[in-house]
Formats: sequence, C-alpha cells, structure tokens
Amino acid sequence: MENRKKILVPIDFSEKSLLALEQTNIVAKTLNVEIVLLYVHEPTGIFSKMFSDQDENPLIENIQKRLNEFAAEANHKSGVFVSTMVAKGRASTKITEIAQMINAGFIVMGTNSEDQFNETIGGTTHRVVRRAACPVITLNQAHHFNGIRSILLPLDLSLETRQKVSNAIEMARYFKSKIHVVSVLWSKNDEQVVFKLNAQLNQVVNFISERGIDCKAELIEAKKESSHIPEIISYANEQDDIDLIMIMTQPENSFIEFFMDSDAQDVIRYSKIPVMSIVPREVGMIQQHGF
Repeated sequence: MENRKKILVPIDFSEKSLLALEQTNIVAKTLNVEIVLLYVHEPTGIFSKMFSDQDENPLIENIQKRLNEFAAEANHKSGVFVSTMVAKGRASTKITEIAQMINAGFIVMGTNSEDQFNETIGGTTHRVVRRAACPVITLNQAHHFNGIRSILLPLDLSLETRQKVSNAIEMARYFKSKIHVVSVLWSKNDEQVVFKLNAQLNQVVNFISERGIDCKAELIEAKKESSHIPEIISYANEQDDIDLIMIMTQPENSFIEFFMDSDAQDVIRYSKIPVMSIVPREVGMIQQHGF
C-alpha cells in the first residue's frame, strides 16, 4: 500500500454510511493513511426531486458543509486527515471513477442488506463491488475491534480465488494479523478428496508462512450441498478473532449488469464481520506464486 495512501468512503448520511466512516477511522489510523469522504449527488435522487434547478447550488453547499463537519469530527477522534469531495452523477459510476483517480487502496462502504427487500445487497454497493479496480470493504454492522486480528480466507483452490492470497498477506503485514485459510467440502468420507484438498491447503499455508505471516488451514464439512456460505460465516463467528473476511467476486463483464456470484453476495448480506471483495484480474499472473 506504499503507493496507495487513501481510503475512499462514500457517504450519503445514512446510518450505514456513517458506520463505514466510523470503522474506517480505525483502519486509517493504523495504516496512517488519508480518508476521502465522497458524496455523490444523483440528478434523479431524492434531493433533486425536492429542489428546483436554481436551488441546486445551495443544496450542494449544504451537503459540503455537512461533509466538512463529519470530516472534522473524524479527524478530531483519530487524528487522521480527512478530505471531502462532492460529485454529480450516478453513485456507483462516480465512486469507482474517483477511487481510481485518487489511487485508493480500497473503498469502505455500508450495505443495505437489512432493508425490507432483503434479497440482494444494495444496488449501488452491488455495482461498486463488481466494478472497482481496488478491493471493496463492506459493513453490515459495527465491528469495534481496534485493528484486524485475523483474516478469514475462504478458498476453493482455483487460480482465481488464490489471487486473494497476495491481498491477504498485504493486509496481514500492515495489521500484524493472522490468516485463517478454510475450504468447504460436502463430505469428509472421500479420503482421496480430503487428502488432495489438505495437500493444496498446506501448500497455501506454507506460501503464506514463508512470508512471515502466522497462518493455519482447516477443512469445513458443509451440512447441505446447496450452499457452503453458512458454514463459512459460522466458522468466522466461532473463532472470536476474525475481523475481516476476504472473498472473490465476479467481474462485471462476465455476466449481465445486475448479477453477482450468489455466494459472494450471500457473504456480504449475512456476515456481521466486515467483508473485503476483490474482483479477479490478470488471473494468469497467479501461477507465478507457485501454488
């Protein structure tokens, strides 16, 4: 993260976005990086319907004033430098564009998964997770530990998901964290499958351990073949020291615009622990890691 000194926090003054700012304060203080607060004014949003065109400038000025107040409060709490930006356009588009413009290390945002239509994560969050060039950390609720004690790394041992390993190592180094590697299988009765998975998991553990990170691996047996997400989330909650879950998401150009891999979406929706989502890029480069 040497060349990425900023964390982007999109804020719309909702409870979830303010929660994201609160939690980002902890991370930014530990990493000694700047927070950038971003409000996106959407022309079709609720504020635009309430005001005429001639009232838009005072509206933006009021939004900027509120942003500055939150920035000053965050700075007072943590000593972290907090800057503000107001952009106009579609929220998801502007968030990803500005993240690239400021070379953000990652984006931190709240989710809307507890809304009355609780079938998917919020639309803006959904699109940002799939479009962003940097990792996106999503939060469902407060998670107050001061730092990241352990990172949970669920792997299916494909090349794409193993791309998460380098990101986990980077985060673990900054926070002096442990890494828990887990893989889910439907049954432990097939000794050949178990042997193969254990061998591959040990390879990943050795790769991480050789880089100075405390790491352990475990196979989890799923109770149902329909989904392994409940087992992963239960495992994370049972460990008592997991402060971040890393997942791989589908890139947007792989499927239609409003589709994201259901497993990734379920982790974001149901996890009480912050989730870092990473879109796989340059998959061929993973083979250089040697596992």
